[in-house]
Amino acid sequence: MMGSFNKYTDGLAIPLEPDTYGETMEHIDPKFVLSKSATVGLRLDDPKAALPLPPKDDWTLQLAIIYQGLRPGGAAALDSKLAKGVPSEAEDCIAFLKDLTGATFTVLQKLQHARLRLALTAILSKNFVSDGISLSTKALAGIQYCGQLQNEQLKSELQQVLANVADDKYSKSDNNKVLLLKAAKALSYNPSRMTETIIDEIEASSITAENMVELVSFLATLQALHRFEIYFQVAEEN
Repeated sequence: MMGSFNKYTDGLAIPLEPDTYGETMEHIDPKFVLSKSATVGLRLDDPKAALPLPPKDDWTLQLAIIYQGLRPGGAAALDSKLAKGVPSEAEDCIAFLKDLTGATFTVLQKLQHARLRLALTAILSKNFVSDGISLSTKALAGIQYCGQLQNEQLKSELQQVLANVADDKYSKSDNNKVLLLKAAKALSYNPSRMTETIIDEIEASSITAENMVELVSFLATLQALHRFEIYFQVAEEN
């Protein structure tokens, strides 16, 4: 799942670990140079300015983490809310997603733990809907992404989604489809492919920040699904 998280944060240019980078500068090879995309992602005013070491974890931090998990409206409550109504048995998960998207995600049959099946089903169900971008555009962006991933199974599933898409509420007004697909293709490779030209085009269009978050979240979901599918393909071949 970390691959999907990295895809999400990289796609939104969220700095991952600037503090860690600053702390370890003195221990890195002097010849080490950050790539252009990494420098943009870290957004460090002075990359060579080492930061003070953080304090060691103690019982107060552990207690604070437990509190954030168990407090009303905390992590456990949010987890329960997001998973509400989502099944955990393999056949039920497949049927649930088939009804929602038109695709059969058979990799769910291979996951042995109910909690993992529930989590993946919940993630798919939240992302394979239209919040501001039509599902047809998302499916096309995903099929385009499969060209890089070389995952025929995922491509087939996305084609099932595309074939099942009705005239959803955003399909007629999705006037930015070409630009969204251009951005999706760039993000499928590396954030550094998001050139200033593409960014200028997005800013000049009616594409919103929420639209871009939705697109990146969808690509990150595909990244997670891809890794599950490829893992089991390789396992079966060997």
